[in-house]
Amino acid sequence: MNDLDDLIDLVAPPTAPELGSADWAALTATLKLTLPADYVRLMTTYGIAAPGAGWLEYYRPLDLREGLAERALDVSDTYRYLRSLYPEDLPEAVWPEPGGFLAFASTRDADNLGWLTDTWQLAVWPRRDDALIRLPGTLTETLRDWLKGDLDVPGLPAAEAAAFGPFRSLL
Repeated sequence: MNDLDDLIDLVAPPTAPELGSADWAALTATLKLTLPADYVRLMTTYGIAAPGAGWLEYYRPLDLREGLAERALDVSDTYRYLRSLYPEDLPEAVWPEPGGFLAFASTRDADNLGWLTDTWQLAVWPRRDDALIRLPGTLTETLRDWLKGDLDVPGLPAAEAAAFGPFRSLL
């Protein structure tokens, strides 16, 4: 059994995952990055209804107009603006800067979840904190641990994992 199987045991995937209408090659070309394989498997299985979707808003990876690439750029632009005002407090690089933080989801509290693209380490940029919080493990490992109540960090508080069940589309 792998981490994705563990997640499927916790939260059943939808029958038709919402991803957008492009393909992974188009996203790779747009980002100029190849995303982690566990993220691609997670999104292919769940789409934006991935575990934690009641708390986390996953950006549609294959929507090239308003999805991951566009939303990640918005997050990066915001960070760069704040960094120009407070450079000593916000030292991190953001995508598309080399090794920069690439957001792929946000929380209901406007925290951002993403990776440091030089190592693909998962990180949270809490809205109320200057520093990125680096998380151990892959995205699927982190989601599994969070949903089981074994992870409690800013942006992914354990109480929220318990409060939100499986994603239910209202459409």
